[in-house]
Amino acid sequence: MKAGSAVRRLITNATALAVGGVVAQGTFIFVEALIARRVGLLEYGIYSSSYVLIVLMSHFMDMGTYWKLVQDGARDPKTLRVNFGTMLVARLGLFLIAYPLILGALWWLHGDSPEVGFFALFAFFGVQIATQDLLAAVYTARQRMSTSALFQAAMPVSILVFVGLLVIPKPTLPRLAFAFILGAAVITVTWTWLVWKQEKPLVRLREAGTIMRGCLHYGISGLVWNAYLRIGVLVLTFVSGAAQVAIFAAAFKLIDLIFKVAVLANRVVAPRLYADSQHRPENFRSGAEMLLRMTVATSTVGALGLYVAGSWIVTFIYGANFAASGELIRWLGISLTLKTIALIAQTIISAAEDHSHRTRVIAFASLIGIVLTTVLAIRWGAAGATYAVVASDVILLALLMWRVQRTRSITRLGPVFLTPLLAAIACGAVVSYLSLNAVLEAIIALTAFVAILFASGYLAPVMSTIVGRRTSS
Repeated sequence: MKAGSAVRRLITNATALAVGGVVAQGTFIFVEALIARRVGLLEYGIYSSSYVLIVLMSHFMDMGTYWKLVQDGARDPKTLRVNFGTMLVARLGLFLIAYPLILGALWWLHGDSPEVGFFALFAFFGVQIATQDLLAAVYTARQRMSTSALFQAAMPVSILVFVGLLVIPKPTLPRLAFAFILGAAVITVTWTWLVWKQEKPLVRLREAGTIMRGCLHYGISGLVWNAYLRIGVLVLTFVSGAAQVAIFAAAFKLIDLIFKVAVLANRVVAPRLYADSQHRPENFRSGAEMLLRMTVATSTVGALGLYVAGSWIVTFIYGANFAASGELIRWLGISLTLKTIALIAQTIISAAEDHSHRTRVIAFASLIGIVLTTVLAIRWGAAGATYAVVASDVILLALLMWRVQRTRSITRLGPVFLTPLLAAIACGAVVSYLSLNAVLEAIIALTAFVAILFASGYLAPVMSTIVGRRTSS
């Protein structure tokens, strides 16, 4: 594929996922606001705990199949037919293992409680999350993400409709579970039929063992990584009450929804990195640095905006009952930046065929995160969990970036991080002296930050790479 065509396809896919991501995450925020305002603080805490558990269950069902399918499919599209069919059946088999184990653990810890009953129903929404994720992997491998963007944007809209029909008139936890299950089912069934018709997948159970062994590094690191992302809610679920979970989760959910945009963007660029790492090493090195610069710049924009206007955003969305979450989101905005950069660093490391180090780093950071979060959450509740999460993110990113430099995909890390960091600190400090509306302060801070990046030449390598490739096409 010519360089110009590759860049155009990358831009098309990124645009489609960006639009779909904005629609999806905006709708999910609206859904979260409706739930928080209608069911109450304690019920929202139960919902948030169960949501985290089903997300982790869906990643256990994944066990690395998403990235293995993308990696092999990007390099050889002929592998998609067998890999997709066999992986889909394997995921359903893993659900039959995970579901009773998690349900039994909840019953052992909580007995006959609302938490257990809600998860028993809500888990079937997790099955659909896992199924849709593998469906999206097919389009990612073929670098045709516009269809995925359409379905991923449609799912929260469908859920919103069922929340309006079932939850708003009578806000109970069982009705909430059914709203998510039915809303997701409309999309899952339609999307599965379309992919099945186009790909005509084959299921070869005799090859399942070989296929799943090839997913192992992705599976372990992915499961640990997604547990790491949700350490705050997980620990608070077991060491604090539902109210502390709700306060933390209100801020965390907004961060998580924004982070999903970064996940979608990562899925756009990953196939290109995998292909370049094997076939065009010089393009891999230049592409990795360009990607890292864009990630640092855009994620820092998000952190700065949340630092300035985060408290206002939380109160506006969730209401006065969640005012305590406003201060937390300012710190979690920093966590958002660190995790987004760490996500891209992991993709660079994986593309460089260094999976084992990625797994070890995430496992170590998760262990540190669990210990820190437990100690601080017992002492300070949701606030302590927030501080622990940020501290763990610093450790994780430092270890990952050390390895990125060792792969020689990036040779000088200082220039990549220094300018955005200093610019964000300066803009945040200056705006803190203003006495304006939070939205206006955020606009001023973000405008100044972007201006500094352009004036300093930080984005020049990115722009020159894009313009150069367009010219060469």
